Amino acid sequence: MRRRGFLHAQSAFLGFALFGKALRALAEWNAKAFDATTEAEALAKFFGGRPIEPSAEINVDVLDLVEDGAFVPVQVTTTLPRPRSITLLAAKNPHPLIAHFELGSRCGAAIATRIKVAEPADIIGVVESGDRLYSARRFVKVIAGGCG
Repeated sequence: MRRRGFLHAQSAFLGFALFGKALRALAEWNAKAFDATTEAEALAKFFGGRPIEPSAEINVDVLDLVEDGAFVPVQVTTTLPRPRSITLLAAKNPHPLIAHFELGSRCGAAIATRIKVAEPADIIGVVESGDRLYSARRFVKVIAGGCG
């Protein structure tokens, strides 16, 4: 029993070590883009300066007016063919890049989440479809900011 317990403890330790290393790598992934302080800087660092075209095939669904910027429901949908990812930004947040969602081939072309919004600003959805980037934005008025 002692040897078995020792082997279990060793395998658990190894698993935790590998898991921790993977989490650190994930956290450091594109940290510069998530630490950016302006919309333009976040887009440039995240997408490497690739051009982003406005598109009517993307819908950013957010309320026009929210009382509490700490809980703003947002949904981004698209009719673009085979979207690969959806990235979400809040233009005037202290760190505008909010989230990046990788979409698998079996995923729908939509994401829904809740975000924090510091002040009245555009919420921007960027969709990668094929090798191109497309975006749409929608203005939301916030009465009490959620990033303070």
